[in-house]
Amino acid sequence: MPKIISVDYGRSTVKSVAGFNLKEQLIIPSVVSYDHQIVDTKAESTPAANLENNPLSFLKVKIGERELAVGKVAQDAEYNLDTTNYDDIDDQKTNDLILTSIALLVGPTTSYTKINLITTLSVDQYNIKKDDFANRFEDKHFKIEVEE
Repeated sequence: MPKIISVDYGRSTVKSVAGFNLKEQLIIPSVVSYDHQIVDTKAESTPAANLENNPLSFLKVKIGERELAVGKVAQDAEYNLDTTNYDDIDDQKTNDLILTSIALLVGPTTSYTKINLITTLSVDQYNIKKDDFANRFEDKHFKIEVEE
């Protein structure tokens, strides 16, 4: 049975929820860095209790062959995409944030999980880019690894 995931990617945070019961929800800062080494550097200098209490603060994600830092830890990276136009649904950062949110809500699995994705496209973006956006995710298989 497909899992329903809704993702609202905004200028400051990505809000996502799985299903309709609102028990599985996630909020992460809308920041991506391709300086994934920052996760290890920050984690090494952070007390263990802080790591356990804030696992989403130290997200290292691998999408295909690309490794990146996502969320709070990425804000501290030397090279981050904090200034990306979040309204641009064609942006790679938007894709990375959506895929990271999906992976976190699906959880660990060794098999493919079919996802029905609901997202918040503005009316103008929907009218112009709905087909391109759908083609980016529809009937695609993504291998996503999340290290918390």
